[in-house]
Amino acid sequence: GEYYICNDYIEVVTQDRLDDIELLARIIWAESGNQSLEGQRAVGSVVYNRWHYDGYGGSDTILGVISFPGQFCGYQSKNWYEDYSDDTYKIACEVYDGHTNAPSGVRNFKTNSCHANWNLEVWKVIGDHTFYYGE
Repeated sequence: GEYYICNDYIEVVTQDRLDDIELLARIIWAESGNQSLEGQRAVGSVVYNRWHYDGYGGSDTILGVISFPGQFCGYQSKNWYEDYSDDTYKIACEVYDGHTNAPSGVRNFKTNSCHANWNLEVWKVIGDHTFYYGE
């Protein structure tokens, strides 16, 4: 027989979208795979905020944001090449669609073992990471 479906229930998934979600999942895992899901979503939110709101480092791509020199230690680290969890991939999908848990001004984070002295306003500490509002 013939069947019909409303356009409201159809989503076109492009290869570019899948590639971006893969990059997002990898950087979330590399930076925070040992953290809670809330912490992982916050790391993804920082990437999203940099990409979506200001093209951090002059880039308008996720790859450009995460590969910007000196920003994400997890990019191309040994953790980058590990298999991320299903939960991390789900978080990456949701963050890619704008379901973040950090305000748009939160653009930085560091592990609590990092002793860099940043003169930035703290948004929140989640697990082993401190998240900051930033330039």
